[in-house]
Amino acid sequence: MSFQLKMVKMQMKKGGTQMSHDTFDVKALREGSKASAQMPPSKGVSYEEKEYDGITVDVATPEKLRTDNIIIYIHGGGMVSGDPRYVRSFTSYLAKEYGGQVYGIVYGLSPEYKFPEPVEHSVTAYKAIEKEHHDTKITLLGESAGAYQVIAVTLTLMGQGYRLPDAVVSYAPVIDLSGALDRSSYKEDLVVDYRVLPDLLACFCREGQD
Repeated sequence: MSFQLKMVKMQMKKGGTQMSHDTFDVKALREGSKASAQMPPSKGVSYEEKEYDGITVDVATPEKLRTDNIIIYIHGGGMVSGDPRYVRSFTSYLAKEYGGQVYGIVYGLSPEYKFPEPVEHSVTAYKAIEKEHHDTKITLLGESAGAYQVIAVTLTLMGQGYRLPDAVVSYAPVIDLSGALDRSSYKEDLVVDYRVLPDLLACFCREGQD
């Protein structure tokens, strides 16, 4: 493990963002996720909050706009926490390096919104943004719970015969909540203890949900 990764891990544990079964608390996780907002966004990037069919989207625009192509970003947080406005340090860097706009979707969190509502929120936002950028290329990007959403949104669009993203980036997706995979050897997970998955399942899915 690199020195940088060790430092990141220490900070994440210190900040209370690591999930474990013994400490699982949605309110605490949401408070912990706000700590990311303390990291300042990159200079030369402005922000605007927009509404797309009732869904709030945090739009990052670099001063030096080099492309009309866009990135639609879906944040992580175990389905229960997070907000693209907390991670502007990341989306601003992305916008600046890419030279294009980044659209961060604010979808409904669990347990207030259970499956499939969070995915439906992202699908709704994607379609509205796509209408506004019909002639440009779209990259759909997400990490963790957002990476799961990226896959779910793309499959939903595919099933509806709707225009798909031109590129899909699904980083460290939450794929299996059923307990079918043996994760007992995952002793040092950076963010999510495998024993917390049933807690996330109970928040995200209704009882008896496949």
